[in-house]
Parts: sequence; C-alpha cells; structure tokens
Amino acid sequence: MIGEGASPWPCSIIFRGFTDLDNVETQAIDNHFQKLKENNRVTKVFIDWHSYSQLILAPWSYDADIDPPIDTDKQIAAAGAMAKAMNETNNVPGGYIHGVGTDILYVSSGTSKDYGYASTPQATYSYTVELRDKGQFGFLLPANQIIPTGNESYYGVIGMLDWIYENDYN
Repeated sequence: MIGEGASPWPCSIIFRGFTDLDNVETQAIDNHFQKLKENNRVTKVFIDWHSYSQLILAPWSYDADIDPPIDTDKQIAAAGAMAKAMNETNNVPGGYIHGVGTDILYVSSGTSKDYGYASTPQATYSYTVELRDKGQFGFLLPANQIIPTGNESYYGVIGMLDWIYENDYN
C-alpha cells in the first residue's frame, strides 16, 4: 500500500487510502477473492477498468526492479489480442497499447491488477485497462464516445478470451 506511485494526500489522483482496504470498493474485491478461495473456485481473468490513456497494463506495477511474473509472456500475448480487437472495433484514434505497467506507464503501488495476480486464487490474466482517450478529454469523456468505448471493451474482452481459450485453456 505504501510505496512509489502512491500518494498520502487525499486530493491526489494517486491517493493510496488511509489504510489497507479502507474503502468499500477494495473491500468488495478482497471479499470476492476470499469467497472464491473458501469455495475452491478458480479465477482466470481479472480486469480493473479505468480511464484514461488507452492502455492495457499487466502486472507488476509496484516495483520496476522486481522480476516479472512467471506468466508475463501469456499475459502480454492475451493483452495483445485484447488491444488488437479493441483497435479494430472502431479504428481507435491513437490505438490501445499493452504491456507491463511499469514499462508503459509508471510505478504504481497498491493496484488491483497486482492484487488479482498475487492473491489466492490467482487470476493469471490480471489487468488494469485504461479506456479512452489519450488525454484530450481525460476523465470527462464526451457522451458520443461512451458507446464506442463500451463496444471496444466488449470486443476486446472477447478477443482476449478467445486467445486464452485457444492457447491456455485447461
């Protein structure tokens, strides 16, 4: 929770929270993973949807100097299939790019994707997806871009799941 890429200042867009799991959203995610664990359920994919930047970020994000996850090659390939499908859906201006969070964005501690990958049960394919746009509108995406963004997301997930089914289904 405390680390590079997180701020103790509550007005910051990278505010880390006051304590671990201190808001209902992160508590809900933690509760969901705990229930899966208790019921011996498996999670293959976890996506934390955000705006904006048109990025598909794979673990790790909390430290640029740590060894990559053992599943990085699979994560990047599935993210590539997702990005391809998203870009082809509406010929997205600027396109979605994909990669490890610290490589294509910045160090960010306490991310849901890192938690999703590191938790039990582990979500092998755990991502943060930063939706439209690349900064012109930022967090205030115009209404006329909401449905196209939803369509891109839908077909992106289908593209990723198709890749997982064809390459890593067991």
